[in-house]
Amino acid sequence: MSKVGALQRLGRIAAKTLAALVLALLVSSGHARAANCYDLSKGEPRGLDGVLEGRIFPDSMTDVVDGRASAPGYILKLDAPICVTGTDFSDPATPFLEVEVRGYDATLLAMRKLDGSRVHVELSAPYGAMTVHEHRPMVATVVSIAAVADAGPEAGPGAAVTRAFYQALSAGRGDKAASLIAPENRQGAFAPEALTRFYGSLRKRLKLEFVLPQGPDRFLVRYNFFNRSDYCGGRAMVTTATRGAATFIENIRALDGC
Repeated sequence: MSKVGALQRLGRIAAKTLAALVLALLVSSGHARAANCYDLSKGEPRGLDGVLEGRIFPDSMTDVVDGRASAPGYILKLDAPICVTGTDFSDPATPFLEVEVRGYDATLLAMRKLDGSRVHVELSAPYGAMTVHEHRPMVATVVSIAAVADAGPEAGPGAAVTRAFYQALSAGRGDKAASLIAPENRQGAFAPEALTRFYGSLRKRLKLEFVLPQGPDRFLVRYNFFNRSDYCGGRAMVTTATRGAATFIENIRALDGC
């Protein structure tokens, strides 16, 4: 092979290698964007929305081993998964739905008052979990907090029907919940008897946390409940449809397996 031919061959190999690297970077960055990744080394994220929930955590390794819980704290339960990069303790391939948030003198009282509420928090000094004293993959300090309303009556009939459906489940009223589902779908797990049997027998009844519009007829819902042995902190995407003068739930897609 001539020198010119060899150089051309090396050029083609280099071009293919570069193209492969670019493709890999695009795929990896697309994966990160899909999970809404933040760079901790740049002080991100600076603000998040979610449901604030007080917890009692293990305070030491002995507590962890013995199964004891002794330190109060707070979790922010997010609407959608995020991931973090930028430190040795962050793994962008592992998205998560809960962040540990810590207050100080200026914000602790407000956090206590808003426990259980949907909130927007402004954050400082976010970092990745490193020891047993961090209880979620990311920890951050709350510098300000404010309540955020979910979809109310002004959001339209789709939001109202979605809210009424989950409130009926909370009351164990499968008959009322099923009446809000499109008639052709009131069967199997969505039959009135099946809904009453499951949601009416929960150890702790379903609690609706929020209903957020995602489009004219789509709503992100978050809820929690205890069945006989397990806790579910779940989300669902609910699609509604208007037929004549009535609005029904046409589809429910569980996002967290429960």
